[in-house]
Amino acid sequence: KLLFDAIDYDKKKYISLTEFKNFIEETGYQSKKKSESKKLDQKTSMQDEIYFKIKETLVNQGLTLQRAIMNFDQKLSEVMTKASMEKLLVYIGVVLKNEEVDFLYNKVLESCGSNICSFEDFQNFAIKEQIEVISFDEKIHHIHPAVAVYVEKIMSMFRRLDINPAIAFKYLQHPTRDVVMRRTFLTCIQSFNLNMTQDDIVLVFEYFDEKGYGEIPLETFLEKFELLNSLSLTKLSGQEQEEDKSQHISKSKLSNRTQVVSILQKIYMYFVEKKYNKRQMQALFDHNGNGILSRDEFIDGVKALNLEIPLEKVRALANFLDK
Repeated sequence: KLLFDAIDYDKKKYISLTEFKNFIEETGYQSKKKSESKKLDQKTSMQDEIYFKIKETLVNQGLTLQRAIMNFDQKLSEVMTKASMEKLLVYIGVVLKNEEVDFLYNKVLESCGSNICSFEDFQNFAIKEQIEVISFDEKIHHIHPAVAVYVEKIMSMFRRLDINPAIAFKYLQHPTRDVVMRRTFLTCIQSFNLNMTQDDIVLVFEYFDEKGYGEIPLETFLEKFELLNSLSLTKLSGQEQEEDKSQHISKSKLSNRTQVVSILQKIYMYFVEKKYNKRQMQALFDHNGNGILSRDEFIDGVKALNLEIPLEKVRALANFLDK
C-alpha cells in the first residue's frame, strides 16, 4: 500500500505501467547517486585524514618533507615505490592503513601524470596539496653571525672573478630548473678553497635555503646576497650610533650614504620587531598593487611606520634608492 501510494502521488486510485517503470528507474538512479555520493564523501574524508596526519606530524617535529627525505637517506631523484613511501611515512611517525597507503600513492601518481614517481614528485605533490605548509609569517629567522662572514668570502671571490650573484647562479643552476641544488652548492663552494669547513658551507646553504627544500630558487639566491650586502653597511660607527641616541649631530658631519644606512636600519629593525612578512610590507607600501613602488607611495609608507624619521631624511632615502 505504501509503495502504491508513493507511485500514485496524485491520488487517482490507479497507476499505469509507465508510472511504475519510471518510479523504479528514478528510485534506482537516486539510490545509485546516493551510493556514489557516499563513496565520494568517504574518499574525501580519507584524504583529509591522511593529509592532516602527515601535516601535523611534520609541524610537530619541525620538519619539512624535504628534510625528512634527506634524513631518510634518499635522493629526491630516486624512484619512490609504494613500499618506500610507506617506509618514509613510518620513519617520520605516520602509520597508515593499507587502503590509505594505496589511496595516497595513487594520488601522487595521478598528480605527476605517470605510472612511476620520484621522491621529488612526492614533495611537489605535498606542496601542491598544502600538506607541507611552513608558517614563515609567524617566525623570524635571525641570521647566524658567522653567515655574514662566509657570504662576504663568497662575494669577494665573485668580485675577483668579475661576476655578480646573478651570473654565479647561471653557473650553479640545475640544467632544467631555475634552482641551485644542495649538492651542487656544497661541491662548488668547497672547490674554491675559501678556508670554509663543510659545516660552514652547510650553514651558508641553510641560510639561502629558507624553506628547507634542499634547493635555492633564483629570486631567493639574489635576495639573500642583497640582504647581507645591505646589512653589512649597517655596522654603524660610534659617530652614527651617537646620532641615533642623541640626534644632536649635524647632518653636515654625516655622509648621505651614512644617513641612508641609518634610516634603512631603523626600518629593517621595525619590520623584524613587528614580524612583518613580504605580503604585509607590500600592502603597506604598494597601495595600488601594481608591483611598482612610486616615490609618493614609498614616502607615505615610511611615514605610516611612525618612526619619527624627518621628512627630509625620507626624501633623501627616496633619492638614494631612485638613482
